[in-house]
Amino acid sequence: PGTYSRKYGSNAYSGVINILTSDNYNSNSSFHYSDFNSLDFSLGANLIDSHTFYYGSKTSDGYTANTNYELSTFNYKYMINTKSTSTNMTFGLQTKKHGVINQFSKTYPNQFNVNLTRFFRTDTRWNIGSFKMESSTYWIESEDSLTQTYGQPNPFWKHIRATEIGHNFDSEIKYSFGSTSLSTKVSRKRDQNYEVDEFQRDEYSLSINQNISLSKLVFNFGTSASYFDDFGWFYAPGVDIGYKLTDNSRIYQSYDWGYRVPTFFEMHASDYEFHGNDEISVENTNYYEYGLSMDDSRLSANISLFYKSSNDMIDWKFDESINKWRTSNIDYIVANGHSVNVSFNTPEIKWIDIVDFGYNYVDVEYDDNVEYRFISNYLKHQLFFNVAYNFQLPFQLGKINNSFQYRYEHTNSPLDNRYFIDIEISYKLWKFINSLSIKNLMDVQYQDELNIILPGRLVRYSLIFE
Repeated sequence: PGTYSRKYGSNAYSGVINILTSDNYNSNSSFHYSDFNSLDFSLGANLIDSHTFYYGSKTSDGYTANTNYELSTFNYKYMINTKSTSTNMTFGLQTKKHGVINQFSKTYPNQFNVNLTRFFRTDTRWNIGSFKMESSTYWIESEDSLTQTYGQPNPFWKHIRATEIGHNFDSEIKYSFGSTSLSTKVSRKRDQNYEVDEFQRDEYSLSINQNISLSKLVFNFGTSASYFDDFGWFYAPGVDIGYKLTDNSRIYQSYDWGYRVPTFFEMHASDYEFHGNDEISVENTNYYEYGLSMDDSRLSANISLFYKSSNDMIDWKFDESINKWRTSNIDYIVANGHSVNVSFNTPEIKWIDIVDFGYNYVDVEYDDNVEYRFISNYLKHQLFFNVAYNFQLPFQLGKINNSFQYRYEHTNSPLDNRYFIDIEISYKLWKFINSLSIKNLMDVQYQDELNIILPGRLVRYSLIFE
């Protein structure tokens, strides 16, 4: 998990989830079948340009004992567009049932989780010349049920319900030398443990960002201020500076100061695996990044160096006295590293579409000689190479597209090295795309945290109708 972002809000993660906010959808359906009797089916449709439906279903017997799952998703979106205004209304639900494997699997081999998530969201956008506004209101509710004795008579279920309701308002005005954006957010989060208690948190946020472009020099700076009724006021300023070396290359530097407020689960967890800590402190982080980026028709590349220091970083450490993971603060931690990513286009070689390669390095240092659930398990080195190429078929039958990827990973454990090879082949006939992919071709066996085995080779066939 990441710290507060002036762009994405509190408890932002490395990936920001956006639920069906695009205005453009294509009617399509897909079918996938892979090892472990895994089925994946989806159907999307547009009706009269304003109504969009989506249904998806995934099932699997699992790659080992108690990893089976069933997942179904339904979404509906209604859109109204005029010359300067667009309004979207989206609602949907998702159900997921799956077995659970963890360090307690030998003691509790029949752990099982059932989740039901429902959401509703409305968005209205206004474009008036150089001025843009967007107003969003959302509601999302998730009900989670967990048992250790699934399949046995009268299993005991532990239930948790999490609800969030909120409103966002974003505005931006553009002018000849830059733009100014202003955002507000009001939200209420509520967690209810049916057997214990109910917890509630209200958040009020205001953020402002200024972008200034002066010939080759670009500045972006801003800050956010947020009030949490259970923790008080917090601020997250930041600045980005970029300089254009040429029309297709630039150097940049960024700094962000952030924080992360503990989640309800981190504060109040109470089950056979996790134990919360209601005295946990807020995490604070300073992040610096320096880089060089290039982008033209033949070559895209990005080289960056980063440094991140955190105080009171939130993680879980195993407490042998209660045989559970307990929330804990890491007093001080430093992470630094670099990333190199390069992509080539080769129009002269018609059978090669693109070539990518890169190398990422991360080093983490902290004072405690303690094994933590997340920070103690990270990729220290990652090297990858990818090539996409094609073969033209005779008699104007089209072409076969192929891809090959090699990935080497080295975790912070000196004995944990692994490599993966993935391949895929696809052919389009009329509106049908047929593809066959093999993930982890060499069937490399590897583990996640606390000796949890991950799946090896996975063969998958896909049929997509566009």
